[in-house]
Amino acid sequence: MKNEPLALLGGLTPEQFLSEYWQKKPLLVRNAVPEACELITPDELAGLSLEDDVESRIVLEHGENQWELRHGPFDEDTFTSLPETNWSLLVQAVDHYVPACSHLLDQFSFIPNWRIDDLMISYAPDKGSVGPHHDYYDVFLIQGLGQREWRIGQHCDETTRLLKGLPLKILESFEQTEGFVLNAGDMLYLPPALAHWGIAIEESMTLSVGFRAPSHLDLLQGYVDSIQEQLTDNLRFDDPALTLHENPGQLTDHEINQVYQLLQKLVQNPAQVRHWLGKALSESKYEKERLVPDESYLVQEVMALLQEGYPFQRDETVRILFTEQDGKIDGFFANGEAIELHEKMQPIALYLSAHRSYDNLTLIRLCQSALALQLLTDLLNKGIVYIAAEDDGQKDDGEDE
Repeated sequence: MKNEPLALLGGLTPEQFLSEYWQKKPLLVRNAVPEACELITPDELAGLSLEDDVESRIVLEHGENQWELRHGPFDEDTFTSLPETNWSLLVQAVDHYVPACSHLLDQFSFIPNWRIDDLMISYAPDKGSVGPHHDYYDVFLIQGLGQREWRIGQHCDETTRLLKGLPLKILESFEQTEGFVLNAGDMLYLPPALAHWGIAIEESMTLSVGFRAPSHLDLLQGYVDSIQEQLTDNLRFDDPALTLHENPGQLTDHEINQVYQLLQKLVQNPAQVRHWLGKALSESKYEKERLVPDESYLVQEVMALLQEGYPFQRDETVRILFTEQDGKIDGFFANGEAIELHEKMQPIALYLSAHRSYDNLTLIRLCQSALALQLLTDLLNKGIVYIAAEDDGQKDDGEDE
């Protein structure tokens, strides 16, 4: 990626942002995303919260330290019964359902694709909030409709006290250090563990680009789960060199070291870790049924569609990742699946992993290799890539009209 100044970052280059701000301190950028208020309306967001497969919440503040959390899916009566102020609707993974919101994430390609979690969007009337809290991950807060006041507080850790008896992780105390009012298009970056508190000023929408930060426990459990089939029941601790103990109650350093070396051996397999990590990190957090064509495309049909100008798009739920050694791709992963690559597939694999929307002329050039065209065809037939309708960005089911 080019290291050029970005309007999104207030004129900073990606390298400047990463070295000076990423996981270090907040950054406020005025008018960073001027189109933010046009991506989705409050009614469209509320409509998503009615769907069974969409994760949504409503947070209500009933008074000092009195919070209520409701989980979706909701119905239309839910919204007619809400008070005029002091509540928030939050909808996760809006980028999976609204292509225009998915395209917004392209602007954050200076962060590795696997780190991006989802685009959560919130709506709140006047004084709506989810309370003072902190997150364990980085977040870019983009103002859509209206205004929101953001209060920035102290750094938090595992000893930070939370209010007890609440369904939300609300800080027991909040020590404000600075504050900002964001207008439509403004963006505030916050590093992990920094207390913050957003309060709507009249009607307000916030687009939150959140980033994955897997816990050590999740990584360890995920890896162990991936190798379970290899850990057959006959693989047991053994000690043919056992010697007489002075005290039968002693666990000796030698025995401890035996187990330590056994555990080390399980993770000291770089190729196995690379393969597992590529599959694990390309999985989607929020599963959604992908569009698979009723009849599989043939390679000649795919080339014809490219030449006719049909737009190709990566499914909004899908991550495409690769690993590389000695300048060559040694692992290619899409939606939790490892895909075998021939050397002639590598140029198109790099292109597909770097973008969400694809340029037809570039795809045609890259598909001059029959193997590359086969890879694109396979991904299309699996629903990893789809053909978008040109007029409204909606998915084409592959059937003739």
